[in-house]
Parts: sequence; C-alpha cells; structure tokens
Amino acid sequence: MKKLFLFGALFAVGLSFTACSSDNDDVQDSSLDSKFDAQGNAYVNIAINLPTTAGTTRANGEFDHGTAAEYEVKDAVLVLFKGTEETTAKFNGAYTLPTEKVNQPVSNNQISDRLLYAQQINKGENAITGSDHIYAFVAINTNGKFTVTANRGLTVTTKSGDQVLSTSTTTTFNEFKDYVMNEIGDPTTNGLLMTNPPMSTAGGGSSAPSSPQIKCMPELTADHIYNSIEEAYAGSKFVEVYVERAAAKIDLSVPSGTSTGLTTDDAVKYDPSGIKWDVQNYNTSFYLTRKVSTTYLGYYSGVRSTPFYRFVEETAVDPSMTTKNYRIPWAEDANYTSTAPENVPSTDVIGKQVGLSKSISDVVYLAENTIDEASLLQQYTTRIVLAVPFNGGTSFYTSSLGGADEIFSVPDMENKVKEYITSKYGATATDVTFTNAVDGSAKVNTITLSGGEDASTIKTEINANVMFSYFLNGMAYYKVLIKHFGDIETPLKPAAEIAGTTYDDIYSTTNRAQNYLGRYSIVRNNWYRITLDGIKHIGKPSVPDIPTDTPDDEIDAYLKVRINILSWALRNQHVTL
Repeated sequence: MKKLFLFGALFAVGLSFTACSSDNDDVQDSSLDSKFDAQGNAYVNIAINLPTTAGTTRANGEFDHGTAAEYEVKDAVLVLFKGTEETTAKFNGAYTLPTEKVNQPVSNNQISDRLLYAQQINKGENAITGSDHIYAFVAINTNGKFTVTANRGLTVTTKSGDQVLSTSTTTTFNEFKDYVMNEIGDPTTNGLLMTNPPMSTAGGGSSAPSSPQIKCMPELTADHIYNSIEEAYAGSKFVEVYVERAAAKIDLSVPSGTSTGLTTDDAVKYDPSGIKWDVQNYNTSFYLTRKVSTTYLGYYSGVRSTPFYRFVEETAVDPSMTTKNYRIPWAEDANYTSTAPENVPSTDVIGKQVGLSKSISDVVYLAENTIDEASLLQQYTTRIVLAVPFNGGTSFYTSSLGGADEIFSVPDMENKVKEYITSKYGATATDVTFTNAVDGSAKVNTITLSGGEDASTIKTEINANVMFSYFLNGMAYYKVLIKHFGDIETPLKPAAEIAGTTYDDIYSTTNRAQNYLGRYSIVRNNWYRITLDGIKHIGKPSVPDIPTDTPDDEIDAYLKVRINILSWALRNQHVTL
C-alpha cells in the first residue's frame, strides 16, 4: 500500500545497463566461458553511477543532487547471478568491492557521481553454457546487513533474520530481490542503502510505453571480462550498474516571503521561524529492491485533458545508449495491501502533547509507503504534522462565542463568557474559570454569580452548547498528507462533479486505478519537499487524530501546500494550511 520514485545511479561492472542484452555486437554466450582462467577467475570493470534527486512533478521532471553525503559510498558488495534470464538466474557469488575507486566526471542530470572499480570474479562451480548469462547486482552502504563469507557466499540480515546464500544455492534473483529489510541507513553515519532499481525498456510520459519489459540487473558479456587486472585497468568496457537509494527524503520549506498572518485574516499572526514538525504513519520495512509490475505501466488519468503515462519516465537514464532504460516512479512496498502499514504510531510515539522536535532545516529519511487504489485512506497514508506558534507563543482560547479565527487571551475568554451569561441568562458573573484537557478541548469549570446563586445549570448549558479550545503555548497543529503523483498527474474531478464525501464519491469506481493509483504515497529515491505557502485558519489545539475510513482527499483544507518531489526525484508539494 505505498509509492515510489527512483535515483538514477550507475554502477559500471563492465556492461552498459541493458539488463538482458549488450549494446554491442560482440559474441557473448560461446566466448564468455573462455574469458576465465583454469581456476575460474577473471576481472571485470565496474562503474558505479550514483543517483541524483528529482522534484516538482514528473511531468516537469526536476533533479537535484542533494548533499554529497546522500550519495557517498562507504562500502559496496557485488552479487552475481547466473542463468538463462534475469528473474530465474541463481546466486553465483558475492564480492566485497575495494574501497579504492576512481571518480569519473558525468554530465547526465540523472546521475550525481560515477565511480570506477576493477574486480576479480569467479565463474562459479559450474561451467557457463552457451545459454547462460551473468547478471550483476550491487548493494551500497549495507550498514552491516551484507556479509561476504568464504567461497564467495553471502549472508544478508533481513528483517526476519539471516538469509544465508552459498555458491551452490538455489536462490533465484526473484527470491533475493524480495528480501524484506529494515535498515535504510543514514547519510551522517554509515550512509544510505542503495541497490539496483528496476527499469522499463520503453519510455512513458506523453507517449504510451510500447511493449515494456522490466529489468533490474545489467549483464556481463565477454566484452566486459578481462584475463588480468592490468587488462582490466587498461580496458574501456564497463558494466553499468544503476543504483538508487532505498530511502525517501522528506523536508519542510517556508519561503522567506511567506506572510506571517492568516490569508483569511492577516491580523491573526503566526511565527514561521518557530514551526516544528514530525512524520506519522510510516513503514519500518521495505523490499531489498523496488518491486514493480508491468500491470500499471500503461495507466494514465482520464481526468486529465491530455494523457500522461505517469508510471514510466519519458527520458531515458542514458539517452546515448542504444538500448534505453527508463525509471519507473512507483513501487509496491512490503505492506502493499489494504492493510494498515506495519508501523502506525500510537499516542505513545506522537501523542496529543508531543514535543515535535524537527525544525525547518531538518530532513527525514524513511522507507517507502505506497498505497494501492483501494487504500487512499488517511489511516494508511504517510503525513507530516506541523506545530505552528500563534499569539507570540502565549496560550489562548478560541470559542464558538467568537469568530472561527478569533483569538482570546485567558482574561478575554473569561470576560466573553461573563458577557454571554449576562446576555442569555440576565445574570452577572463575577468569576469564570476553565478546565483544559490534554487534547486541547476546554470546559467552563466554575461560575461565580454576584448574588451567590447556584450557577450549575448555567455551567451545564454553556458546556453543552458552546465549544472552547485551548492552545497551550499558542501552538496550533496541522496535518499534511504526502502526495506522490499529486494533482497534476492524478487530479480529482472538479468539485462540482463530486457528489459527496464518501470514498466512492471522491474516487469513482470507474477506472479508479488508472485515475488515482499513486496520488498519495512516498517512494524510495524521491525527495518530498513540503513548501508552506500560507495558512488559512488556525489549526487544531493538539496533534490531529489519524482517522479511520476517511479518504485522503478532504473537501476543505487549512493549508496551502506544495509538494516537490526531487533527483533524488524531487517532488514539491505546496500547502496553505
């Protein structure tokens, strides 16, 4: 139940990333075996092209390198598979790549950096037949989860425990890529995990992808294999392995020109510099590599005036290559069902009076959380919560006795209730006090009348008919659900055509997947920048609940928000609260 985007990183191992075929006419099947010596050893050149980030919408793709730490290589493991085709190819050996590497300048805006390696490999215990292919998978910044063992074996610490691979294993790549992990890493410590992304052999965007196939690993051909380390260093042929970050990136931006007053009443002020935020409803597990299907590659929204095939990028990662490969900006996460994500934070994690700790300059890295078309509900959707200081950080009330965005200090609220008592009951109150609950709701606690009369009936009626909210330290709270394809690629129907507020009203059952799959979600290798453009109304007095059975799209909204998804694929989301 989640979403995606992908980093365009290359890891060159001696072949261009053509997945199953080479971009040259060299003989590969019959000559591949002869490239290994009597001990089964040979050398291969590896180029690692590291991913950038992309933003705005994919219809107007924007890429951004992010910070150097986000594509830095701390460690790398090369894993080879051998077989007649990619998905059924079996594990054939693992290698720890050397820490020494050579940077090669790149001009491709989908690649941040390109590192060159030369690596000794072994063909494995069995001979390479004429129908066999060798495929390359790379994991970078494994954070101790990948351990190369004796005889080129591999131990992968998955979420459920160790998966031990050996040179004689029957583990296929199809099984391997679906290992469920729970450690995405951190750029400030051991680095962000990066692995091969699946790519389409046909582009999308303004044109329908033509007979697309999905490929994840480049193939080693005879042309990429050398008999000695000296030949490898001197050779010009590389296997290009693209990698992408396993994490999605989320941050918050408040432009310097943003007004400090409500768009509906500029006299009601807030402090943009004092905003705090955090994330709710996120996954703690993810597949080793992005899981995708050809099923949705041809989808486009019928609500748009012009078809746009959003599930495949329009521009190839490397347009100069004969065999093109295109990013797929979607994925099915490890909980991709109508069931709630694995980690729905309780009030113990983010409660009613949570101390939201993240500032405007902070960044969050998360596993992807993508939502299927039957699950566009707030209980499954990753969101951020903002705490915005009003009234100079001084506590205040709002009440149905005043306007929707009218702020009352504590003395002013007491006086307003006294006026109400005089107007409605013809009595004079000399004192009014309140009880403030943790969730921000408030009630009249005591009323003292001038004549000493019993005020219990008046108090009961006021609490039954008048709503009070108490904003401790002036903090108002807002939620922003994170969009992936958003309003451009998956627009809603015009409001006048939406009959009601039920799920089926908002997301019509007709062509629902084609129209709305991916509207909300976060996907790996995407950068979601939430930009606050303004605030319409005062928010909630406490962190909003995560409701059940409530569609992601609500008719009314408090914020004006933009989400820019950066390359990182950057996805910008602008919001007005």
